[in-house]
Amino acid sequence: MLREGLIDTLSAGASRPLTLIYGPAGSGKTMLAAQWRACAQAELPVAWLSLDAGDNDPARFWIYMIEALRAVLPGIGPASLAMLRAPGTNLIDDTLPTLINELLDVAEPAALVLDDYHLIGDTRIHAGMASMLEHLPPTLHIVITSRTEPPLGVATLRARAQLSEIDAPQLRFSGAEAESLLNDVHGLELSAEMVTSLHERTEGWAAGLYLAVLSMRGRAEVNSFIESFTGSDRRVVDYLGAEVLGEQSDSELAFLLATSVLDRFCAPLCDAVSGRRDARVMLDRIERSNYFLIPLDPRREWYRYHHLFGELLRHELERRRPGAAPELHRRAAHWFLDAGLVSEAIAHLTAAGELDAVSDLIAAHWLAFVNAGERGAVSLWLAGLPHEHISSDARMCLAMARTAVAVGEPGEILPWLDLAEVAPRYNPREDDSLQEQVTMFRALAWGMLGDVRQAQLLAQRLEPLDGSSFWHSLAAGLLGNAARWLDANDEAAARLELAMELGRGQEIAMNSMFALGQLALIAADRADWRACAANVDAAFDLVHTNGLQEYWVCSFAHLARGRLYAHDRRPLEARAEMERAVSLGRRGSGVLEAAHAMVTLGELCLAQGDRRAARELVLEARALLSSAPEPGTLVPRLVAHAEGLLRLVVHGSGARAVVTDELTEREQAVLSLLPSGLSAREIGDELGISRDTIKTHTKAIYRKLGASSRPAAVARGRELGLL
Repeated sequence: MLREGLIDTLSAGASRPLTLIYGPAGSGKTMLAAQWRACAQAELPVAWLSLDAGDNDPARFWIYMIEALRAVLPGIGPASLAMLRAPGTNLIDDTLPTLINELLDVAEPAALVLDDYHLIGDTRIHAGMASMLEHLPPTLHIVITSRTEPPLGVATLRARAQLSEIDAPQLRFSGAEAESLLNDVHGLELSAEMVTSLHERTEGWAAGLYLAVLSMRGRAEVNSFIESFTGSDRRVVDYLGAEVLGEQSDSELAFLLATSVLDRFCAPLCDAVSGRRDARVMLDRIERSNYFLIPLDPRREWYRYHHLFGELLRHELERRRPGAAPELHRRAAHWFLDAGLVSEAIAHLTAAGELDAVSDLIAAHWLAFVNAGERGAVSLWLAGLPHEHISSDARMCLAMARTAVAVGEPGEILPWLDLAEVAPRYNPREDDSLQEQVTMFRALAWGMLGDVRQAQLLAQRLEPLDGSSFWHSLAAGLLGNAARWLDANDEAAARLELAMELGRGQEIAMNSMFALGQLALIAADRADWRACAANVDAAFDLVHTNGLQEYWVCSFAHLARGRLYAHDRRPLEARAEMERAVSLGRRGSGVLEAAHAMVTLGELCLAQGDRRAARELVLEARALLSSAPEPGTLVPRLVAHAEGLLRLVVHGSGARAVVTDELTEREQAVLSLLPSGLSAREIGDELGISRDTIKTHTKAIYRKLGASSRPAAVARGRELGLL
């Protein structure tokens, strides 16, 4: 039944950023939103995204949301999708501003329905949605259906009159609506007293009314039926649901029970799971007669059951056919796998208890998903497996380690590699290829942590690098990287060129990207600007071809292009490129890569007269270096040179190096007298300068030593060996 009053309310609220439809299960939220969409579609294109528990991964959520928007706004998304698919990007700081800018460039209005938002529990997604609503372009309107009020700053939106709401009391059918539904729409010809009684007993709850409609069809005595149940919650579902199922033919009931294991389904999938060939006919029949089948797309190819009805069906399946669910899940998994829908296949195989098959699929497909930005999907797959199953399979341990590499979490890599080497299944000691993987990712981990020598020694274990192994290209790249950090540019260039040669045809774009960026920087060191430009161009060809714009591995190429621009006297472009290199480096690159980018940008800032920015960058680079076990020679030399230009002094006392601004000769003299207990005037008399000048020097000493008082400055001076 078309709920015209509520549809008018929805249409009136489209001028505000958000409309929230919230109420308990079965209150008609989705149906209302679908009716509004159908009515509004002619004037306002409405995108639709049905959410489920598997969407609790920020990258997956936003990728799906952008793809839904692209269905009605085809021009948006390329830049924001590239960011989402790259590791280390910050959703609120990086991705959302890009998406909002893309939406601002679209003139025509549109709306987006996010259905079943209550299934989202990830706080990062909530934070992103709240930020988006705060900056939403006026051309986009968002409608959210949820069982509860979502944590999206709703109170603030309400206070600003930026929110339109339809809550549980409004969703309840009025007496007039109930009468229209029962008699006008479904022709039950109930008396006014019967309608009033049924409305009171269901409290206008949409699910209760629709279940009652289905239960009363064909009954001669509806009055006694209406009197036979009470309540408006789950008891109604249990009671009326059983009534509805009891009215189904054996064929229809078997179909409903078999397909209850599916979160979403289409006719071919239903045929595969139920073992029948009439799913299309069955779906059409159920949709015409049953409120609890919800279409998920305008062409009515994909559906889901109403959540309460689906839950009822699964309960009934277990009661009538105990132990049947695993086989149904297996059939669903095979269909999804044949359709190329790996994530859905893994979910059903996990539900079927086929953990070995799940491991095989993860081992075969995890990298493609990580490269597509769906790292959260891989995490969800692995989260569905018991920890003991993961740790018993070296392939799963390697998937965890390699995912940590991709997202720039080097501290997580080594523990998973340790588990891989003692795993009882697919143990690296019994498989040379797996052992090479373990060795390479150990080398990568140590390289990212800043231990150049350890990374070099591990990568050398794969020599001779003759191309007989897939991992030889990566080993050559790691050895080239290590040689560069050790100031051996000739060796570095040879190794990096070999990495490029060995990697041809292997579709390892990130390794080639890494090598080209380093080769461009080596060419810049040699003032070979033509070679630098050629390598930069080749690197960015790879970037755009493979959608790597937001990956930290692009940092080298941006840094090289920045140096190229600086040489060409294009200071603004040079700084922008180097700032981009630093931003990417902070997302998860190794400590030496990030420190190198920071100190290079710092020297450019200093040359441009921005001493404050230069100082902050060089201090950050020094802090990174202090965490590196064996950083080689190049980056420490560059950092020390920049510190000299900035008149910074490194004190090696304690567990970590401490950097301070260099004290002038006069400041050092004042500091030496601070422990004496002399007053400022007496210190001035001792040094032959005024009391005010002593105060000026003392403030400078406090600032440079990071102290706020005379005792603290004395203690700091002693700690640093200045006293």
